[in-house]
Amino acid sequence: MSESSLPTSTIVAATSEQASPTVSPFILAFDIVVAVFSFLFSFNWSGFFSRLFTIISFPFRLILIPLSFVLNILLVVFAPAIYLFSYTLAGVRSVWAFLASLEPLYTFVRPTLTWTHLNLTTSSLVLQLASASWLASAWPYSHPSSRPT
Repeated sequence: MSESSLPTSTIVAATSEQASPTVSPFILAFDIVVAVFSFLFSFNWSGFFSRLFTIISFPFRLILIPLSFVLNILLVVFAPAIYLFSYTLAGVRSVWAFLASLEPLYTFVRPTLTWTHLNLTTSSLVLQLASASWLASAWPYSHPSSRPT
């Protein structure tokens, strides 16, 4: 009967002798780290977490199934009110968007120049350039080269 050779880690663990002085402690540490990681990666973690999630989520599914039926019944009962509310909200948003689209009209047709006029202009580059050219034409001494010396 032939003897089968045992893995090195088993031989080291089975004997009470010290490790050979020729073996580097870094190699031993590396072997230990490799053994730990190979042990950790030997498990089917996806299957384990899948089963764990199924067990944990089961009570929530028992609660959510009846609640979904109740929610569907409430949606059917309150559908007309939800429709009217969403229709009214869409109307208000469209009026608001229309009034906001008129902003260039009431920001440029202003009879006097005030600081509120500068605050009302939007941050669009085109509007900023247009208001800057209007300011330059409104104030004769706005440009440094046009000041009297």
